[in-house]
Amino acid sequence: MNTAELLADAFGRVNEVVHDTVEGLSAEELAVRPQGTANSVCWLVWHLTRVQDDHVADAAGLEQLWLWEDCFFESGVAAASAALAWTERLRVGVGLLPVPLRNVALATMETATLNRLFPGRVMVGVGHGVQDWMAQVGAR
Repeated sequence: MNTAELLADAFGRVNEVVHDTVEGLSAEELAVRPQGTANSVCWLVWHLTRVQDDHVADAAGLEQLWLWEDCFFESGVAAASAALAWTERLRVGVGLLPVPLRNVALATMETATLNRLFPGRVMVGVGHGVQDWMAQVGAR
């Protein structure tokens, strides 16, 4: 087994375990914070897969840029669009789009458009966002 096959096998197993683990969980269960103050289950799964993306990109010699959406400063989708347009190989991730702040259909259309324009270079995470910030904009 060569290095590429070994990595593909290992990361494939992570993918299977993650899907098996979260399948059937409700939004409330995904929002649970183990030990009360830890990050949510959803965030932990996102972070695991983001770390996996980082390792795969590093092994392949590819660069990544991770951006965030800040409801008081900048749009993650707009910033990702600019970074993708300025580069040819860079993979760009938005971690994360806050679900309470965004219309689901619009977020899906924006993500699909980025994926169509820049195939294989876009990674988008979704989550609950910073709850205090969501409350400030009436989206909690």
